[in-house]
Amino acid sequence: MTTQTAPTPPGAQQICGYPVQSYLAPGRTALCAGDGGRLLVLQPLPQECLQGAQLHASVRQRLTRVKELAHRQVATFIGVQRDRDDTWLVWHYVEGTSLRDYLADPTHSPREILLMLRELMLAVEGLHALGIVHGAIHGQNVIIGKTGELTLTHISPLLHHETDVDYDALAMLLQQVISTREGGETRLSKLITQKIARRTSMLELAGEISRLVDAPADETSTPVADPSGERQFRRKALYSAVGCAAGAAVVALAAYLLLAGRGDAPQRPPEAPAALLQPR
Repeated sequence: MTTQTAPTPPGAQQICGYPVQSYLAPGRTALCAGDGGRLLVLQPLPQECLQGAQLHASVRQRLTRVKELAHRQVATFIGVQRDRDDTWLVWHYVEGTSLRDYLADPTHSPREILLMLRELMLAVEGLHALGIVHGAIHGQNVIIGKTGELTLTHISPLLHHETDVDYDALAMLLQQVISTREGGETRLSKLITQKIARRTSMLELAGEISRLVDAPADETSTPVADPSGERQFRRKALYSAVGCAAGAAVVALAAYLLLAGRGDAPQRPPEAPAALLQPR
């Protein structure tokens, strides 16, 4: 996983008994040495997943299902472990390049980029078929191995009932590729933008990408006559999404503070708003 690391702070040489090698996110996500020398990734469990010192029952059920997933493109989730007053999610480390870095690498052709995004869509669709919403898809939670295999990791422990959260995350990745790789002015970018605006299903969108990557170059790369309207549409869609996310964040924070003030009172399952899913 190609990520910047920070020095291990004094007094934090071990987490849950695992020696800390480095921090993949300063003070948060730790790369540790597991039994037999296998590398592990430890992430702090969000406090809203706990009821007192125990896992919320609904969160425990979700994480049990994640641990038992029969999906070859999902990293191995080991479980939840305690270290004094802190609770950690423990995953097997997946060696490779983050999707964020893969997309930014200029040596990858537009065809390779589209095929990798198609693979991501199919992997997420397979996850949904097993009844699990990832809930935290972004450029650092998808790893590309040395031989090109794609792996999903760090599935959110928060409760998700709708697949739209994953669809929106994938649509954002596609839009980012369009704006950086395609300039937003080709027929290819216009076609994909239109499909997203119509909420075309992931399977259909993956099929459309397959058709586009095999189409003649002049069919997809010819500039459109007037792309300003399409760019304006994308800007409006982005502003709308940001506004909705900000509103959801305010609602989520208010709900969390209300629940936190109830002491040991029973808590509702910690459903996840979209604003909590952004990379930290």
